[in-house]
Amino acid sequence: MIDALSSEAEHSSLSDHYDDEDFLEEESVSEANDTPFAEEKPDMVTDLLISYPSINFEIEYALNEADRSFLGKIREDFRNIENYNMQFFSGLMNMLPSTKLLDKELHFYEEIEQIIVEEISLSRNVFPQHTSYHFNQAILGPRYSGKSTILSVFLKVVLAEILASKTSNKQFIMPIDGILLSESLVSFDSFCKEYITLIFTALTYHIGIGKYQKRLISHFLGIIQGKNLTVPQIPTMEEFFESEVSLSEISLILHRLKATEDSDLLSHIVSLSTSIPAAFGFKKTHFVIDNFEYLDRELDFNSETHSTIDLFQKSMESYIISCQSADLFLESVFISPNYTLTTGLITEFEYNNYSISIRFDGEPRPFLLTPTHCSGCPAFLSTFQSIILSEYPDIQKTALNSFLNVIFPASQFKDKSIRLVDINSSIEN
Repeated sequence: MIDALSSEAEHSSLSDHYDDEDFLEEESVSEANDTPFAEEKPDMVTDLLISYPSINFEIEYALNEADRSFLGKIREDFRNIENYNMQFFSGLMNMLPSTKLLDKELHFYEEIEQIIVEEISLSRNVFPQHTSYHFNQAILGPRYSGKSTILSVFLKVVLAEILASKTSNKQFIMPIDGILLSESLVSFDSFCKEYITLIFTALTYHIGIGKYQKRLISHFLGIIQGKNLTVPQIPTMEEFFESEVSLSEISLILHRLKATEDSDLLSHIVSLSTSIPAAFGFKKTHFVIDNFEYLDRELDFNSETHSTIDLFQKSMESYIISCQSADLFLESVFISPNYTLTTGLITEFEYNNYSISIRFDGEPRPFLLTPTHCSGCPAFLSTFQSIILSEYPDIQKTALNSFLNVIFPASQFKDKSIRLVDINSSIEN
């Protein structure tokens, strides 16, 4: 699915780039050369464009110099598009460590992806001139139930959708891992450094500001952490000179709040994930946050204690998050969220007729574990499937011991040793 969407985005971008004036300009060159190819060129070039990159040397050699030059422009554009798509997609995916889970084969991937595609279709607004998105998605579930995996699939499909709709320069995706960011919440300075670095890292993957990234990070950190009497000048950016005015205005506000030791400085820093992309022409920021509960911390600033989770909630207009603590999320200030529960997602399971009979040391009666205990959770059902298909009793016992303590937290199975495992089925293996 991802490849198909990326391919569609590539062809759409290229056809938009070469308009009628480009064709007319090239036609005039061919007519000046007085070649019979001039009258046939538009159709033939279109055919070449569609067939790229399968054009072989013989076909290219048969073209005249003007047409080979035009084909070279097409080839270069394709290469640039492919490089950009790769940077955008892989760069933003890698900002969430949990996406590494998608490198291995996952049970129920197609079912999960289909659910997510349907959710995204409800968040998409298509207008005659543009496409926009608005997400209010919370992925909730018990520990080890696959929340991070589902969020990773969500991010993967969203990025493919953004590329396909050609809105990667308008819709800003801000991936955050709550665990990693929480490690910076030990002080105001360390949080600012980590958070502003995340913003400009994501921005680099969107629009390629790599050569300005370090200077922009230093600029804003200098204002927030320094004691400058005047506002430092924004680094000159030739390709983004129109953004410099807006960035200067943001800098001025931050400098004033810093100079007056205003407590609103912290909320303005968190909102930089919206205001800085807006300075570069982005219409909306979409937060994709894994392990959201880890942001439930307190940060000291100007002799006051601030709840970081409250600061993020006030800045997050559009979001897709995973959160283990349902109570934490339900008590928050989020308005009308859509819930994706890790339990109940899977309704059909190939091994529904299987059961696992478990005998414990010191217990006369066995315990019968069935797929029903997995509550339709893809992660739990995947573990169940792996256990019944394993040919190694020791691996089965070890996996079951961990599995029981996950699906039955603080249960009677804790501290009990598995003595014997029997796999039973009402169908033939």
